[in-house]
Amino acid sequence: MTLESDVFDVSAGDTVLINSGVAHKIENTGGALLKILCCCSPAYSHEDTELLE
Repeated sequence: MTLESDVFDVSAGDTVLINSGVAHKIENTGGALLKILCCCSPAYSHEDTELLE
């Protein structure tokens, strides 16, 4: 998991809080299928998404 410049491992059962405006990404570095439950408040909107290279 990457939040801005902070990179750390996450495992099954972990919770990650991503504050508004924080650049973030998650990458599956393991051998098993990565499944994510994403909950957004306020509700997610495509207009709020900015893809960074």
